[in-house]
Amino acid sequence: MLRKEDINLGTVMIGIDGAAAKSGVVIRHGSMGAELHTEVLKCRGKGLTRAVSQAGLLQNLMEQYDPLCAVIEGYGLGNKFSLATLVEAGTLLRLELWHRGVPWVEVAPKSLKLFATGRGGSKKKPVTKAQMANAAKEQYEFKNKSHDIVDAFWLLRVGMDFWGIAPAENPHQRQVISRLQIKKS
Repeated sequence: MLRKEDINLGTVMIGIDGAAAKSGVVIRHGSMGAELHTEVLKCRGKGLTRAVSQAGLLQNLMEQYDPLCAVIEGYGLGNKFSLATLVEAGTLLRLELWHRGVPWVEVAPKSLKLFATGRGGSKKKPVTKAQMANAAKEQYEFKNKSHDIVDAFWLLRVGMDFWGIAPAENPHQRQVISRLQIKKS
């Protein structure tokens, strides 16, 4: 079982914003974890074929970078029409982590928004993709045009805080971190 004491500045960590059609991935690697690899995994086909395509792309990244731990976004269950495809892709993502023995932390979509912006969002006042991107730029000078990559970046930041590399900076971030648990393969 991975312990927080096992994590250091050079630990390779992956943030994955998994989705049915394309997933954002940000990998922290290099000397002292100073480098970020960003990639959108665009999948071909439909249904299970698309999920298997995505799993293959993720498998290639896992082999290349060999992360010690991961942070993934939990299921957003708001769209009943894409739920089956989302669960297929999410299950294969979790299986890939499980087969490799990579422990992960799962962050609910509202918790991720709370961590990034200080607001979890609601139907009347949702947190927008632009607000997430602006918060990444303002707080960490991170810019990317893909909202999938921005979400994966925030997931990586949650992991860095959770595992003690960069402690939470404010009360709403500490609140999110306090609710998380390691999912072990």
